[in-house]
Amino acid sequence: MNTNHITKKFSAYSYQLSEKKLTANSYKLIALKNLQPKTYHLQPTRGFTLVEMLVSISVFLVVMLVAASSLLSIIDGNQKSQSLKSAINNLNFALESMMKNIRVVTNY
Repeated sequence: MNTNHITKKFSAYSYQLSEKKLTANSYKLIALKNLQPKTYHLQPTRGFTLVEMLVSISVFLVVMLVAASSLLSIIDGNQKSQSLKSAINNLNFALESMMKNIRVVTNY
């Protein structure tokens, strides 16, 4: 039922009420008798199905697994390079110290 139809019925009821001088309760009864029951059309819900959620979660987990493994390999490579740099710095310091001792030696 559209609103124009309801408005027309309401004006007809108010005309009947003014002529018959009915009480408010009888007006409600007349209005409730003549109203048609509403029919509702079910629309599909706009959500995600269980299959869609499982697929999206599994794709997300695969992507995160690849990202986490690459991040861990980068961290491991960084630790290896830092330890190699530290070893090279220690060797350089030892060589420079030996060369300095050789240059300024007092006793042969």
